Amino acid sequence: MQCSLARRFTSLVLAAGFLIILTACGATSGAATLNRQEQTVEGVTIALQTAAAPRMNDAQQLVVTLTDSQGMPLEGADVYLDLDMPAMSMGTNRPILSPGADGTYRGQTAFTMSGEWTVTVVVDINGQERRATFTVAVQER
Repeated sequence: MQCSLARRFTSLVLAAGFLIILTACGATSGAATLNRQEQTVEGVTIALQTAAAPRMNDAQQLVVTLTDSQGMPLEGADVYLDLDMPAMSMGTNRPILSPGADGTYRGQTAFTMSGEWTVTVVVDINGQERRATFTVAVQER
């Protein structure tokens, strides 16, 4: 009877250890890898930060940072994104970004199909509009 109980206990411990190892192998390192692209348009540097490999239909945090020609943050701008999939019309998707500290503007969206998307950052500073277009590759889920 003690031998049978010891075997069951050993089997249970081995099974639990195996599940822990499988769970750890599927875990991510915690911080998502980010991709930053930037362009300078009429003296304003427009930087777009996205996930390095955004996935279709997952909520995506997009961050735009604006700086002037001296590298100083630009605040008080109106910023929105114009998202488009060149290969197939996906309708209008224009999230408005919320201002943050140090010239950052944040918003969320979801890309509804995998493939290449263009993200045009539209910035209005004192009535002057600037546009920077970036490419984002969206992965299957």
